[in-house]
Formats: sequence, structure tokens, C-alpha cells
Amino acid sequence: MTVQISRDQLNDPDDRGNPVSVGEAMLCFMVPVKYYDKQGKPHQEFVFVVGDTVYKDPSGEAWASRLKVMSDTLATDVVARTNQQLEGIIRKVVRNMGVAGTGAQDSVDILADETDKDVTPTAK
Repeated sequence: MTVQISRDQLNDPDDRGNPVSVGEAMLCFMVPVKYYDKQGKPHQEFVFVVGDTVYKDPSGEAWASRLKVMSDTLATDVVARTNQQLEGIIRKVVRNMGVAGTGAQDSVDILADETDKDVTPTAK
């Protein structure tokens, strides 16, 4: 016999928001994992990482075992497109943080022939 909690009981009745508004939105990562249980038996499945919380589907191991590898031609294009999207997101985040440069690499000559004579030595 399986007992289930109704969906209404899982929601806080005092949790209200403005109509047609977003209450929360977080970045989520789907991560393939291999882990070992208390008996050392291996398990492979996909989990979802949301902040510091990891969620797993109770039948996720069975689902993951049914996955098939895509053909090379399609997979290559999918990988290229997702990498391009991720790079764009990273560039945008870095730019918004104010640490993006002009595109040219900044460089410092750490093997300079001469040192600055005006530098005051550190106290001993």
C-alpha cells in the first residue's frame, strides 16, 4: 500500500505572490553521476543540482540506463551549439561583472630586464 501526500499539503497556504509573477528562478545543472551505495554497489544516473541541493528521480537509474548515444553528426552540432551558448553566457556574466577587457590580452612582463629603482624596500 502506498500513501501519498496531496499536492495541496506540500504548498504553504501563506505563500502568495503577485499574479503572473515569478517567485523564484535558479540555474539548474543536470549532472551525470556514478556513486556507490553503503554496500559499495555502483549506481549511475543523472541528478539535478540546484544551488546546494541535489535532486534525484526515484527511477532515475532506470531512465539513465535507457539513454542512447546520438549519431556523431548530430552530436557534434549539438555540442558545438551548446558550447557556443555557454561561452556567450560566460562572456555576458564577465562583462556584467566589469572584468571584461577589450578582447586583447593584457600582459605583464614578469621577466623584465630592469627593475623599478623607485620602489621602496619592504620593512624587515
